[in-house]
Amino acid sequence: MIVDIPRYPENYDEFYYLLFTLPLIIKAKAVLETGLHRGNSTRIFLESAKIGGFKVYTCDIKDYPETRKRLRELGLTKNWIFIMMDSIQLGKEWINEPIDLLYLDSHHTYQHVYAELTAWLPNLSDKAVILVHDTYPSPERLTHEMYKTGGPVRAIERFIKENPEWAAINLAHPEGMALLWRK
Repeated sequence: MIVDIPRYPENYDEFYYLLFTLPLIIKAKAVLETGLHRGNSTRIFLESAKIGGFKVYTCDIKDYPETRKRLRELGLTKNWIFIMMDSIQLGKEWINEPIDLLYLDSHHTYQHVYAELTAWLPNLSDKAVILVHDTYPSPERLTHEMYKTGGPVRAIERFIKENPEWAAINLAHPEGMALLWRK
């Protein structure tokens, strides 16, 4: 049976297809994303989880009641666990099952992304992949200081240098998305 990927009225881009299909392709049992805010990526992962049956964990230092309410009203919370906690601290304290897909989309400074990568590394399964959002291919053209420094890309480069068993590509896109995997 062929399943149609849902379409949304919101302005989703081509990364939607990556977020939706990647957990299915790798046969994920657990997906963890950092950062909830409007819940766009959460919604995509939860739609995919309806097919794949995997758990989706979302952590954020803030609670977004309207976002959680919207996801509940859409009937998407069956496989979802929201954890209000700092993503780095959670990575250091994680005791649940290994993570198959780690999606980093919280604070985009060099220090924070690097700390997330290193905190979560021991909790990743052997088949795990990591996605890092907002790895802008041309950060010097941006206006927000946090992005102009190329923080996420620099953090990934350091992580790869210190963990040579990992490789990465940065998908060209106005916002950028890096994909990391074990070689």
